Formats: sequence, C-alpha cells, structure tokens
Amino acid sequence: MGLNTAKKLFTPTPFKIRQFTSVYIAHLDLGPDQAITLEAQLTEDIKEQFAAGISLLDYVTSYALSQFGFFARVLDKKGVEGKEKWIEENGRPTLERLILSTIAPSDTLRRAIDTHVLE
Repeated sequence: MGLNTAKKLFTPTPFKIRQFTSVYIAHLDLGPDQAITLEAQLTEDIKEQFAAGISLLDYVTSYALSQFGFFARVLDKKGVEGKEKWIEENGRPTLERLILSTIAPSDTLRRAIDTHVLE
C-alpha cells in the first residue's frame, strides 16, 4: 500500500509540471521565444525525472520482494531466475537514468541562461 501511495504522490500531472516551469521561467526575464522553448524542454526534463523515479521505485520493489523470498513462493524456478536476472541487469541502468534525469533540468537552465547572457 505504501509504495502505491508513493507512486501516486510522485507522479504529477503534465499541467502541474508546466505550471511549475512557467512560474520559474517568468523570473528569468527571457524573450517570448526563448521562454517557450525553455518551458517545453524543462517540462520534458522534469517528466523524465519523475519517470526515472518511478522506475527506481519499481526496481526497489522488485528487489525487496526478491530479498524477502516473495518470488520464490509464487513463481516457478524459471520465473524466479528471470526476476533475479532482471534485477541484476537493471540496477545500474536505473540508477544512471535517475542521475542523468536529475542533472538535465539544471543543464537545460544553464544553457538557456548562457545563451541569454551572450545575446
């Protein structure tokens, strides 16, 4: 129950993300074209960040279920091996995706501000 609640809480609507980004961008004093472009990119960056967080939640859930022997109780040997292989193969890529998606919004903002300052 707790993980499903977390998933709901950490999955904002596209409207809420656009609202957040537009309020933030309004403080940057950019031209209309730059503001629209930045808002679109930041919205995508933040959506990816939340998607990466949900992927991490899914990974951690599978890992925890594996550690507590849940899969061994409900799956046959081949199914358990498949889950264990998935856990082994997806840990690092899941964390890398989360790290990169966390860095992306600040990188997007840095590029927009650099461009604005150079003009």
